[in-house]
Amino acid sequence: MFAEAGPSLVATSSPFGRVQNNQNLVLTSGKYGGDMAFLGAGAGGDPTAVAVVSDLMFVAQSLFAGVRSHWPQQFLAPK
Repeated sequence: MFAEAGPSLVATSSPFGRVQNNQNLVLTSGKYGGDMAFLGAGAGGDPTAVAVVSDLMFVAQSLFAGVRSHWPQQFLAPK
C-alpha cells in the first residue's frame, strides 16, 4: 500500500491539474477495481484555520498540564 498527500506540480492536462478551489482528488488503483478517482469538496481556508488553532490550543494545554508526548524522541525538539 502507498499513500501520499501534499502539493505537487502536475500537468494541466492531468485530472489532478484540473482540480479547482477547495476540491480534493484521490486516485486509487487496485487489482480488482482498477484505477478509480474520487473528487469532492475539501475543508477550505476557514475550517482548516479553525482546526490548526484547535490543535495548537490542545498542545499548549497539554504542555501546561505536564502531559508527556507519545512521539519517539527523534521527533521531539531538544530540551
